[in-house]
Amino acid sequence: MAELKFNLDEHSGELTAVVTISQDSQALKDSWLKSQLATSDYANLFVIDKSVTDFVAMANDKIIQKQFSQPVELVVAEVRDAKINVTVANDSMSAKAEIIGPYGGAYLTPNKIIKALTQKGVSMGVDQDAVKNLAELAANAEPGEITTQVIAHGQQPIKGDDSWFEALSKNARERVLQPQEAENGKVDMRDLGELISVKVGDAIMRRHPPTKGKSGFNVLGDALLATPGEWLEFEAGSGCVVSPTDKNLLVAEMAGLPYLSEQGARIDNVLELKGVDVSTGHIDFEGGVIVNGDVAEGMRLKAKGDVTIAGFVENARLEVDGDVTVLKGIIGRKVTDEVVTQETEFSCNVQATGNVCAKYIQYAKVTCGKQLSFQAQLSHAFVKADSVVGGVENTPAGKIIGGLFQLNRFLSCATLGAPASTSTHIHLCCDLEKEQQKKAAIVQLKKHKKIVLEDLKAAWEHLKDDEACPERTKLVEETIKKYKHHDKEFKKVQQACLVLEKRISGAIESCYVYAAKNMYSQIHIQLGDLKTVTKEDRNNCRVSVKENKFVRG
Repeated sequence: MAELKFNLDEHSGELTAVVTISQDSQALKDSWLKSQLATSDYANLFVIDKSVTDFVAMANDKIIQKQFSQPVELVVAEVRDAKINVTVANDSMSAKAEIIGPYGGAYLTPNKIIKALTQKGVSMGVDQDAVKNLAELAANAEPGEITTQVIAHGQQPIKGDDSWFEALSKNARERVLQPQEAENGKVDMRDLGELISVKVGDAIMRRHPPTKGKSGFNVLGDALLATPGEWLEFEAGSGCVVSPTDKNLLVAEMAGLPYLSEQGARIDNVLELKGVDVSTGHIDFEGGVIVNGDVAEGMRLKAKGDVTIAGFVENARLEVDGDVTVLKGIIGRKVTDEVVTQETEFSCNVQATGNVCAKYIQYAKVTCGKQLSFQAQLSHAFVKADSVVGGVENTPAGKIIGGLFQLNRFLSCATLGAPASTSTHIHLCCDLEKEQQKKAAIVQLKKHKKIVLEDLKAAWEHLKDDEACPERTKLVEETIKKYKHHDKEFKKVQQACLVLEKRISGAIESCYVYAAKNMYSQIHIQLGDLKTVTKEDRNNCRVSVKENKFVRG
């Protein structure tokens, strides 16, 4: 029987197998030697397969030749320290370390990992926590087990902000949402025209300079320069001009009512009235209108400019090409319909292309192109708008009870619904169906273009092999020309489809319903085919869409 022993050279880390052959020894196998290694004190060393095969062959030769005097000796395993391989990404924005677990040798410490990064040229963005985590994972790995982790990250440059514009003129909408009290504790709106109108030379808007941005870097230490923001020009409408002494200041060159946009303003002619009633008749004005009192029952006010009303709009009709601000309330007669629908008829109707803002709204139909905001209460109304906000978006206030809301984006307030479980219906992303119809049409066009390309390719393949065709060269050229044209069109359609998909996805993600204090039961929320109804009362509740389903948070 063969006698086997192992000798480890502490200096070199080599493990030598020594076998003594006797007369009764039988032929050895590689598996036998490996099993002996696996059950020995040297099981975690790296086994050299070729050496094992050579050792067994040498031993078997001794057995065959009956040479028993000299033992067989050969290095069959060795100690190996952990090894590290650092890979820098093609864009040099990250570095990944791959550690091979040690075979009885030394583990890699965090300092050794960082040294390996330095040798690879990685000098920036090293994540010290990731390095420590990698060292710990590798220390617990089996011999030869590979542990991989990204341990350095570059930083992309941050583009500078473009010019931004600060409105300087007074805004009636802000007065509704954040009214300023006089010394006696009352809000004085008797001289509303003076409060929100401007005179020649008044500052309307200030342009602030763009920022330089923030430079970035890659993991090799190269600086990545930031793109500075751009100077944006004022959008100066009629009645406004850039100040001759300050190129960043927009001023009024006529008296009137300012209509603000994101980058500028225009000054509308102003019609100022004590009230709108039978004494004034219906109003139809090409400009802004200021009403220091009420718009009385049965009256109609049309304007092509912002309309600001200090009092109430009661059972009246407003049609405004601009913003509508009502410092008190918009009120109609109580409707008989238990649940408000699109067919519900209201005695009070407000229609605006811009924002609508009022202290409270009740039994009215309000349609606006932008945001509807209110301060106190919005009840039993039909609202079609981009969004609805009670108070301001960052500080929700006010109460919504009942009604039907058709919105493109979101609804936010303090309290939604009532303890009596009044049904409130909210339809989000109302333009979704139109967008999906556009997408369906584009997808159909894309399929058609693809079929055309396949037909042209088939025709080209046929012509290429048809040597008998007398006009083959000409036809091939024409076919290739047509193919390139349709391929270009196909790519345009493909890109349009991607843009539309992204737009639809973004629109859905921006939709939510939020009640900062209470959301009661029987709040019906719908987005496309998705529907949900609140079954219980919740505090500080937000409903949004994730992975094609409603979620509450």
